Amino acid sequence: MTPVRLTLKFQTDWHVSQGAGRPKDLDSMVRRDPEGYPYVPAKTFGQMWRDACERVASGLDSNRPGEWSALVVALFGSQPLDSDPSERPTPARIFPSPFHYSPEVKRALSPEMLAFPKTEVRIDYSTGAALPDHLRTAEMARAGSVLHGEVELHIDDWDDETKSAAEALVRAGLAELTRLGGRRRRGAGKVVVEAATGLPPLDEAIGRLTDSAPTVPPPRPTTGTATAHAQPSGGTWYAANLVVELTQPLVVADRTAGNVVTTRDYIPGTFLLGPVVEALDGGWDSLLPKVQAGDLRVLDAHLEVDGERGLPVPLSLFYEKGT
Repeated sequence: MTPVRLTLKFQTDWHVSQGAGRPKDLDSMVRRDPEGYPYVPAKTFGQMWRDACERVASGLDSNRPGEWSALVVALFGSQPLDSDPSERPTPARIFPSPFHYSPEVKRALSPEMLAFPKTEVRIDYSTGAALPDHLRTAEMARAGSVLHGEVELHIDDWDDETKSAAEALVRAGLAELTRLGGRRRRGAGKVVVEAATGLPPLDEAIGRLTDSAPTVPPPRPTTGTATAHAQPSGGTWYAANLVVELTQPLVVADRTAGNVVTTRDYIPGTFLLGPVVEALDGGWDSLLPKVQAGDLRVLDAHLEVDGERGLPVPLSLFYEKGT
């Protein structure tokens, strides 16, 4: 394992939302650690880092799928929309930690001193006036924040040439990563990422990227065992049809890329297994062995049209934001 220490230096105010607000006060609050300080979650940083590396790799591959793009998948793992469902997913080799303020900063400053409310309004560009009912207040973390974190890079089993190519690629990706969090397209979240240890200097990394394309290593072996159940222990299946009626819009996330979330067109049976078991006589206490043995299964729930299973509709709907 190659340990990498990283520092985030925010040049502007920034916002990583916790997905909730505070009634009559804030429409959107920043995410906070258990001590109440704003921080950058590992998933937020890792996804934005991957996006930056994908841009670098795309340029090196002349905007076509190539060895550098394949190296990104080998490092960060495969994503559902980019992989064959019949194949085992490629596990990641990069594992970032959350990024926090240093203990010295936390001893010197309270959480309230590191965030502030910012009132925003949407402008009608045709008139230059503020739109009615478009006033909102979001919490922002302060510019000048310096956060620290680490990354585990599991590539020690690769050959030296591929390893150096991987380190150069992720180092270039850090240089390409210039904004983090929400509202980054409106000026927030400008950041400089510095690598203290574990990665080559940027000029050295760029020199390596101009060399020959890397040899893509085999996927990282996974651990653990899996047991297949060809049929229930009793030998006979009994089926019961379930109807799920949605009373509100439902989002079943499939892939998150930056601040864009793509969704599935069905409800996975694993999501329904818990409520189904709890609704049956005996609950988990008596039915857990049957679930573990594969004797009780809940299949995916698909859209129903006129009593028949519906098919995904190849239609995308777009609308202007705020309308």
